[in-house]
Amino acid sequence: MLEITKWVIENKLKLEFSNRYDDSIKTNKVIDVNYNNGDEIEEKTLIKVTISKGKLVMLSFDSLDEFKSWANKYNINYEEKFEFSNEIPKGKVIKYSHKTGDTIKNGDTIAVTISEGKKTKVPNVLGNTKSEAIKKLEKAKLNYNIVYENSNEEKNKVIKQSLASGS
Repeated sequence: MLEITKWVIENKLKLEFSNRYDDSIKTNKVIDVNYNNGDEIEEKTLIKVTISKGKLVMLSFDSLDEFKSWANKYNINYEEKFEFSNEIPKGKVIKYSHKTGDTIKNGDTIAVTISEGKKTKVPNVLGNTKSEAIKKLEKAKLNYNIVYENSNEEKNKVIKQSLASGS
């Protein structure tokens, strides 16, 4: 970096340093410069030099929000996957595709598996009254919508359900 700084001063140029993590370039080595060797440039031209901070490693996180903040800060790609879990509460992280201490390679995408909570079975509400159906759905901790429709059946009787019983 001293060579670059000295060269910039001697040639009356401007210099801007930035840094980022890079798994293939050693710490404090140049990753990128906005001009190539041999390019002709005028005085006062801004030379941008990116220096490596070395390898970025996976940390341990207390929450999904903490992970997302970290990933966004370092421009790390991540994808969210969801699965049911009887042990992990809904909205909490079940696992990450990278373990604590793993090197995050350039271009890696970290898969975050998030709990959808405990699995539940859809009750059969066909033929039930509206109030019976609501009790069963709430007991199963399911969200629901009531849709009214003309039919020959008795008023406030369930004649259809969008998810099959037992699913």
